[in-house]
Amino acid sequence: MPVGSVGSRKALREELDVHSSIIWEKLLREGVDGHFNCWYKDLAGAFHLGEASDYWSQEEFDPFGGEFKCPADKNVVSLRSKNAFPYGLLTVNAKYPKFTKNGQAAWLGFEAGDLIGASVASFGFWRLAGVDSLYVYAGGCRQWVNVDITNLLPGDYATAYHGYAVTMRRNLVEFSIDRNLVAVAVNGRQTFTAIPGPPYAIIGMPARFNPVLPVYMDLEGLGSLVTWDASPYNFRVVSGDPISPAIYSVYDAGTTNLFAGLTIAAGSETSHPVPVLGYPSKTFHFRANQSGDIDIEILMQTTNNWRIYKPDAGGHTESNYIANELWSFIMTGDVILARLTFDPDAYPCTISEAEVVLR
Repeated sequence: MPVGSVGSRKALREELDVHSSIIWEKLLREGVDGHFNCWYKDLAGAFHLGEASDYWSQEEFDPFGGEFKCPADKNVVSLRSKNAFPYGLLTVNAKYPKFTKNGQAAWLGFEAGDLIGASVASFGFWRLAGVDSLYVYAGGCRQWVNVDITNLLPGDYATAYHGYAVTMRRNLVEFSIDRNLVAVAVNGRQTFTAIPGPPYAIIGMPARFNPVLPVYMDLEGLGSLVTWDASPYNFRVVSGDPISPAIYSVYDAGTTNLFAGLTIAAGSETSHPVPVLGYPSKTFHFRANQSGDIDIEILMQTTNNWRIYKPDAGGHTESNYIANELWSFIMTGDVILARLTFDPDAYPCTISEAEVVLR
């Protein structure tokens, strides 16, 4: 076989491999310009093409020795991956910038074109009215929704490294900080009112979302030098699965307290909702040391009402729960969000198990 053809095939394999993922070893070999397109806006608002390596640097052999910058003679610098990642997973360890002007912003996530032209799944860190704020954005076809998750942002966001992650699936997008879920965006023309965290916010995308997107970072300095301590070494992107099995812990509504271990002194207790749309199998597990009534409630998005799922003769999903038994209930059919309410027959009542398995 001619040597030239072997070399050509090797070159082709390497070319095809360039954009299969974004990891440190690839950035060492191909450089950031091999993976990212770049544009910037000048102070007059005009767009220009640039080189990613002019704004995103890495000091070799120092995992934290790099930064992304927007110079003082630019309004915005944007890096957009050349590849679109099917069901992408993005993880970045970073410190957020120290902003000095209202309107300055740092964007991180997935987006098809500027200004959310097709689809977006992104963190948006803003300086608004003199206060740093963190939002998540999700949607498609120039129809998107956001929710404020500043209350879930670590207090040392500008002085310590934290891990920010965006995971796209066919049915939803998960946003995490330091491996803790902080927001979920549900796909598919949703109209329900955003549900704030803690433990995590839930928003419904108003238009169908395409989970095959380029990854991006935008930095808006608005005429001032802004640096973002987010080195290429700590920037990782790979493709994922359309649907992945998930286990959601059940939290007391509006808190970071798990249902498991919670003691009810009086009345009933309702959990934070769990996003279940798109999972063929949805199983609730529950155990408490008192008998009582269990309701799985589902959200009707048109009215924003919660309705009891499959009530029995007693009007509950389970009217005859027996103390200390592990109750496992498999939901059928399609549901957007589901939550659990338990009304014990006697007090105090301690819940020992509560989780939802989705696959």
